[in-house]
Amino acid sequence: MKAIKAFIFFGIFALYGSMVNSQSLTATQVLVKSYDQQLGETSISEMKMRIVRPEYEREVSLKNWSYGKEYYIIYIMSPARDKGQVFLKRENNMWNWLPKINRMMKIPPSMMSASWMGSDFSNNDLVRERTFINDYESEFKEGENKGGFDCYSIELIPKPEAPVVWSKVQVWIDKKHFNVVEAKYYNELDELVTHQVASDFKDFDGRYLPAKLTMIPVKKPGQRTEMETISMSFDEPSVSKSMFSIQNMKRIKP
Repeated sequence: MKAIKAFIFFGIFALYGSMVNSQSLTATQVLVKSYDQQLGETSISEMKMRIVRPEYEREVSLKNWSYGKEYYIIYIMSPARDKGQVFLKRENNMWNWLPKINRMMKIPPSMMSASWMGSDFSNNDLVRERTFINDYESEFKEGENKGGFDCYSIELIPKPEAPVVWSKVQVWIDKKHFNVVEAKYYNELDELVTHQVASDFKDFDGRYLPAKLTMIPVKKPGQRTEMETISMSFDEPSVSKSMFSIQNMKRIKP
């Protein structure tokens, strides 16, 4: 009986300690855990982007490589007119290799808010993990249930003089898996501009992640962009930091 009571006591103590540890996380630490959940040390993924407009729909297939939170390569596999384009992200800098015209282009800060590949994602969305950590102050708001998940609610406000696009961002992060379930982006007039929703959660190489992200511009009816993950693997030994160079962009193959 004493052994049973001791087992129950230590079980409750461990559970309580886990709850305290979870509640003691800062908003910034929750964001960092979320990005770690999505990327790991390295990752390789294949995705399909579906751009929906009232007049037409367009699909783009791509392959991604990542190293930590600072280095990404995106290779465009289709459609044929865009095939072979490569995007490189190193920290807050981005480059685009255009093989059909044999041109390397560094994406300037003035173009970071521009549409990426004609979608509702911007160039800035591709580097926002680092931006959210470094350029915004984060604060917990009252938690909510979103999409069936018990979530942290975090409000992000830009630091003074931070070179950012959004005047406020609100994210909802699943307390169990640390996935961003929803995010809302506001302009300087405190108007909601874009709403991002995650859905279709699945197991990818042992991680529970959304298979679909939908970006919805709220003032453009009938318009959205869906980013679907086809496959994803983590901590791949074939991915090294040396891959993420301007010189290597011209040699990348899917």
